[in-house]
Amino acid sequence: MAVIFKQFYEFGRFRIDTEERVLFCESKPVSLTPKVFETLLVLVEQHGRILSKEELMNRIWQDSFVEEGNLAFNVRQLRKALGDDAHAPQYLETVPRRGYRFIANVKEVLADDSALMSSRESGIVELAESNHQVTTQNAYKNGNGFVTQLQEAKEIPNVAISNQNFSNSYRSAVIVSCLAVSLFVAVFFIWRSGEGKNKDEKRNNSSEAQSYPLPKFEKLTETGQSNQAAISPDGKYVAYTRTINNQQSIWLGQLATTTESELVSPKDEHYYGLAFSPNGEYLYFVRYDEGLLSLYRVPMIGGFETKLITSLQGSFSLSPVDGRIAYVRYTFNEKRAQQCDLMVADADGKNERTLATRDNPEYFYTPAWSPDGNKLVYMVGMAQGGAQEFSIAEINVADGTLRMLSENQWFYINRLVWLSDSSGLIAVGKQRVEDITQLWFISYPNAVAQKLTNGTTDYLDISLSVDADKAVLAQATLVSDIWVANNGKADDAKPITPAIDGFCWLNDERIVFRSYSTGGSDIWTMKMDGTEQKQLTSNARVNRSPTASPDGRYIVFESNRNGKFHIWRMDADGNNQIQMTNSQGEYNPVISSDGLWIFYNSIGNRHLWKIPVEGGEATKLIDKFSLVPAISPDNKQIAFIELDEKHKYKVAVTPLSDKENPGDNQEKREFVNSKYRISVLRLQWSLENDEIFYVAEHKLFRQSLKGGEPKLFAEVKGDDFFDFDWSPNGKHFAFTRGAWKHDISLVKDFRNAIIHK
Repeated sequence: MAVIFKQFYEFGRFRIDTEERVLFCESKPVSLTPKVFETLLVLVEQHGRILSKEELMNRIWQDSFVEEGNLAFNVRQLRKALGDDAHAPQYLETVPRRGYRFIANVKEVLADDSALMSSRESGIVELAESNHQVTTQNAYKNGNGFVTQLQEAKEIPNVAISNQNFSNSYRSAVIVSCLAVSLFVAVFFIWRSGEGKNKDEKRNNSSEAQSYPLPKFEKLTETGQSNQAAISPDGKYVAYTRTINNQQSIWLGQLATTTESELVSPKDEHYYGLAFSPNGEYLYFVRYDEGLLSLYRVPMIGGFETKLITSLQGSFSLSPVDGRIAYVRYTFNEKRAQQCDLMVADADGKNERTLATRDNPEYFYTPAWSPDGNKLVYMVGMAQGGAQEFSIAEINVADGTLRMLSENQWFYINRLVWLSDSSGLIAVGKQRVEDITQLWFISYPNAVAQKLTNGTTDYLDISLSVDADKAVLAQATLVSDIWVANNGKADDAKPITPAIDGFCWLNDERIVFRSYSTGGSDIWTMKMDGTEQKQLTSNARVNRSPTASPDGRYIVFESNRNGKFHIWRMDADGNNQIQMTNSQGEYNPVISSDGLWIFYNSIGNRHLWKIPVEGGEATKLIDKFSLVPAISPDNKQIAFIELDEKHKYKVAVTPLSDKENPGDNQEKREFVNSKYRISVLRLQWSLENDEIFYVAEHKLFRQSLKGGEPKLFAEVKGDDFFDFDWSPNGKHFAFTRGAWKHDISLVKDFRNAIIHK
């Protein structure tokens, strides 16, 4: 029987099996995704040589389009798997403005597979960290953050050929094996080719989403500070926001010269939309103003800002014909219930009128004027339920005639932009809550959706020049970790492990948290030093917001595994997962201090409900907006966040009662923050029942129930608080902190790429 030799690469404690496509560390398999493994293999094969980012992306993804963030993600995962430090690398070196180089000594060996059989049987490759742990790469920038275009050095590939001495029998075995494999591969691809044709025919006759390659992106910013951008109608200028020290400004960049200037000076308030006027003479933007969102415009040449419209939401659209403005506004009807209005006004903000109205929980979003100025296409539905409940609709502006273009295909769409020939729209959105937000082409008028990108970075927004030759994209990545302070002081906390948003403590001082470490959104437990991590949920779409019973018996959480977010309960070890609620959608669960009740919000109207922790009938507690309930340690009071008539959040505290609407109790106390907007995150009681802790704009405050101004407890400069909590005995303090990194990219020849799909 001939011995089949296989190729391996060895470096340090690691060995790469090129056939099985597995990385081993001291005979144990290392968890890598296929693309991350492919990145490692390319670098190792070319060890000692600088590989440009462009060359790496061409080798790894070949003819497929992906943005540069995918490569950054792979490099980050490699360093984590190898235990490498980017600042003092042993294996993978970053060469500024050039690319990457594998610097470790690599030994190429041939061996028969029997020697490593036990290693292969010891495990399999698992999915690695999610895209939410992607970090941005450094680039050469001018003084204000606009990336200067550089001609990257091109190197001639230096392929090393190793001379190996084989016996004739070994040589024959290898040749025969290669011929056999070649024959198998040929047959396989012939079969796949036929399958591919059948699949393509099916796709062309259906609305199934497809993924197409686009032209390559050119980074305009790479500081992580820019979350809004717009391109001028002629494609010559780009306006974008920058955030420094929690202050935002608007900058204007000229694409031909890569020069820029500040158009709107830094302010404490943030921006929620940018758009050029059809003639390119003005820039419109939405910004907070005294607790309300307002629409402004400023001349392109600079000058004074003019406030046009108050009390609107962040998305708006300008008519290409006459500059009329379409936008969305939340109001209260005569029954004191919240409703959403689709509005239009003249280019100067005057002559407002309502086109359509939807009652809570449905709402409108991202209106987009048609090229002829006669119609608006927009999203309508609700997204909180975790299901595909958003539809695309159209309204005739003149007579108010409504028409649905698609029914319940989307979880969310953040932006709709028309192509100038009315053949379709470009959308930024996702069809499921667990998906990455991508670019889509939506045909008009039949609204067939085709995916244009398929990367690991979330897209936030898109702006097109009139001819759609150029597109400006806002992209986002999240870096988030859980931090623990053993002494209860936030300043002494240290990062423990990657985690996102909500977490809780068990009574044995273990931490229950949410992670993407295996590719899904799942709930894990660990000791507070990060050791003994154990996965509790798996392969069940999105699981989040865990809360534990005081006795440590149960963990209650949200999951949309059945289509919508509902409240679920499981044992502390992950067994016996049971659905507790089954209405239109529920979230924000918390267990009472006596361990008998689960309090939660209904999705849509945000009313407050409770249900026995052992199961049973649900009871409505408060029939108005009352988010993130928190029960006092003595089980006598309940705190929650309310929304006043000006849409500003406030903290309310009232005695806990079995009667409906304890929020109307005369003993209810309300607390506001006069300087910062309160965030809809966790409310936490002090052990003494006399203080409430809450987050407002990157800061953690403590509010005495006796009244007075809130006091600052902790701040994470440059980051956000995503959640916080004390251990049951009050000795240890933990919080999740991180930041969304936002950057702007330019795509040239955008329309030509779409036309040819």
